[in-house]
Amino acid sequence: GHNNNFQFVELEEAIVSLGKDLPPALVQHSLRLCEKCLNIIASAREEAKLRNADHTVEDNYRKLMEAKERCDKLISSYTKMHKSICAGKVRYSLDEGNSKRVELIKQFKIVDTLSERVAVARELLCLGKY
Repeated sequence: GHNNNFQFVELEEAIVSLGKDLPPALVQHSLRLCEKCLNIIASAREEAKLRNADHTVEDNYRKLMEAKERCDKLISSYTKMHKSICAGKVRYSLDEGNSKRVELIKQFKIVDTLSERVAVARELLCLGKY
């Protein structure tokens, strides 16, 4: 049964924690909850965080794979340009080569950022802190 250990929680926090939409008329009300109900809300909040974290890891991983694929294509293109320019051929200009190099560096930075995000999120998930 319920005990007498009550805490006040903002109604908005309680409803949002359970994944429900809050009716605007209730925004400024408080709700008195027993410890058991408070624990249920806390558990629901943790589950929501984990669901969102999994989704975030998946999204970032997908974006990471897409960025790596773009890098592979850019490397191939850049290598052809580089070899052609170094051989003295006029198929590509130095500006085109430089532009491709800058684009490649940007993609490398994106890969680095996304891989860091995935690594941190995975670590937090493994530790149960996400």
